[in-house]
Amino acid sequence: MSYKLIFKTVLFALVMSAFTVQAQDSTKRRREVGLQFSGLNFTNSSFGAFYKKEIKEHVYRRIGFFYGNISSYFQSKYSSFSATAGLAIGREKRKNLDSRLEFYQGPEFNGSFGVFTGDGILSTINLSGGFSWIFGLQHSFNERWAINLEASPGISIRATAPKGLGTRVDISASGNNSIALGLVRKF
Repeated sequence: MSYKLIFKTVLFALVMSAFTVQAQDSTKRRREVGLQFSGLNFTNSSFGAFYKKEIKEHVYRRIGFFYGNISSYFQSKYSSFSATAGLAIGREKRKNLDSRLEFYQGPEFNGSFGVFTGDGILSTINLSGGFSWIFGLQHSFNERWAINLEASPGISIRATAPKGLGTRVDISASGNNSIALGLVRKF
């Protein structure tokens, strides 16, 4: 099922990028859209989309949306479903390492909402917010397409409310499993 979702998402991005045929001029601010994947094991992967717009030379505003994961488990006596979605807003500063490779870094604030249910017996709602610092490398294949790899260590606060058990608040620092691979369309 996750292969179909990834295929449809990539196909949608390719179709949408076909409608942006226009010449670049030096006064126009560059923009980028893309898809991002982390935890690339296809059983519990996270995915997302992003939009970046140059606000001044070598400085971009970044908005990540629909990031999260969807997972389900079905067995004859037990089934479960979980989903997480969120929004991230940040700013990145870029430095050219050579004609095709850029290093970028900057702050990002994020928030998310998640649900979990298992046979309707236990339902949990998660709300979280956090701050991370993005470090990334972006390789441009040509003036339209690129690929990037980024890490985002940070800190987050999560409130969990299991049905009938009260609310629990966790504070955690993340750094592990925060590596993402992105496919970028520039226009």
